Amino acid sequence: MHWPEKVIYNFGMTRSELVFTGARLFRSSLQEGLVFLEETRAKDPIASSVLEVFLLVLRRQPEPAIRKGLRIIPKLEGDLETSYFLFNELGKAYRDAGRLDLAEEYFQRTVEISELIGKPNLIYPAYTSLYFNKFFREDFVSLYQEMKAYLNRVPKRFRPRALYLFAILKLILGKPADALRILSDPAHEATDNQLHSLAVKEMKGLALRTMGLLEEAARCLTESAEGFLDLGSSYAVFPLSKALCIQKFTGISVLSQGLTEACMRLSDTGDEATLTAAKECEAYLSPDEEGVPELLLSCARSYYRAFQPLEGFLAGSAALLLAWRTRSAAFAEIASFLSPHMALYPGFRDDPILGDFLVRAEPLISPRPKTPRIKANLIGQMTLTVDGFPRSLDSLRNRKALRILVYLLLTPEHRMAYDHILSLVWPRIKPNKGGMNRLYVNIYQIRRFLGDSSLLVKRGDFYQLEDVWTDISELANLIDKADRVQDPDERREILASAREIAKGELLPEFPYDKYIEEYRQYYDKMRKRLFGESG
Repeated sequence: MHWPEKVIYNFGMTRSELVFTGARLFRSSLQEGLVFLEETRAKDPIASSVLEVFLLVLRRQPEPAIRKGLRIIPKLEGDLETSYFLFNELGKAYRDAGRLDLAEEYFQRTVEISELIGKPNLIYPAYTSLYFNKFFREDFVSLYQEMKAYLNRVPKRFRPRALYLFAILKLILGKPADALRILSDPAHEATDNQLHSLAVKEMKGLALRTMGLLEEAARCLTESAEGFLDLGSSYAVFPLSKALCIQKFTGISVLSQGLTEACMRLSDTGDEATLTAAKECEAYLSPDEEGVPELLLSCARSYYRAFQPLEGFLAGSAALLLAWRTRSAAFAEIASFLSPHMALYPGFRDDPILGDFLVRAEPLISPRPKTPRIKANLIGQMTLTVDGFPRSLDSLRNRKALRILVYLLLTPEHRMAYDHILSLVWPRIKPNKGGMNRLYVNIYQIRRFLGDSSLLVKRGDFYQLEDVWTDISELANLIDKADRVQDPDERREILASAREIAKGELLPEFPYDKYIEEYRQYYDKMRKRLFGESG
């Protein structure tokens, strides 16, 4: 496709420059942004429409943002930079609406555009958005390792958002002092972005809470709520709910009734997660102690549906503690809901509000793994299930991503160094930033295909599939077991089971792959042991 040259307007700004300038003004001053929007409406109606989408996302109104944004897309053909901006806002809108897969698709589009244009000021924000999506899937441990590497290469001007995310991971994984230090980095103030500064202040409040500095935490959260309220953002109820939680459990309050009421009124214009935060506030303010656990459980479920895992965990944990204290009949239901998530948040074991209770409760309600979550048959027709549900290989349309998945399934311990993967899939590409970016895109697609990003993690220089069973590994285990048993009847029974597995060809769907061919040779040797030279 031929991309037309940028159109320079008489007033000296391209459409994309208008859009990026307007967004920058909105982030620093709502009033200045609104004035600029009015001026832009007369100069370029399409640019003003894109900024209106930005404003709807800012106010956490995803559904109208999505409707408006989708209508604009056809009008931007050929305008890559403005399309990049709009796709990023649509990604955030879909994420706020709880449709993370669609959000990821739009963030992937921003990655593709940024790589095509080759501008760092677009590439790095695009990748940071994908990292946030991984956070919303609760893939904290592998994300932490990736963020450490990412912070070493991201330019200074793009560090604040990455630092913010890294600080939250530090907090969740049990290092609140490190989180507070990162959140106090001067880079955050240098952004001149009020939204970012207020989000940082909210996380500072949570870090101070886990360190036991409850009065400082309550003040920090209150200041964050006041700031979001001044900007007209319904997000104000998120720091408000955290301040009210401190008030509920400790009696410490620095909130005015006027602030609480104003935040609650503004929340009516927000998305599902914002409305949930308002309901959580109502639960903490409710005089009916016995009904609060079930209200908080409802909030926790809504948060997880809207991909707000940290808020969901905090609301669910508060529900569990209050259910225990009030001897609520909902305790077992809350425990069942919370049990898959508890081990993911070790940082809250030291929390002065929840910590002691969570430490005592976790061994009682944490689930015990039973069967491997990923089961892959590679002999005969390839099939794969996750948690017992089939995954159609046709839905993983990127053949390179499918090859990487197959390599990981074949490899011992299901782990491969990233540079080895690069050499196999992109032999002519050097393992530099460009090569790593390609790899990251494919890894994200595999994680999306699996449906749970914690099943493919990065540890150091290695990518590893977690909790895997494959038929070829089972075959090798059976042959090894047959060699070790002494009883002839037991040995015959084991070998009969092995022969049942080894009746087909290994991955016939990939006939010309040199790496898979090495495993075919290994498989053929096992078949000769079982069936003789004829196979």
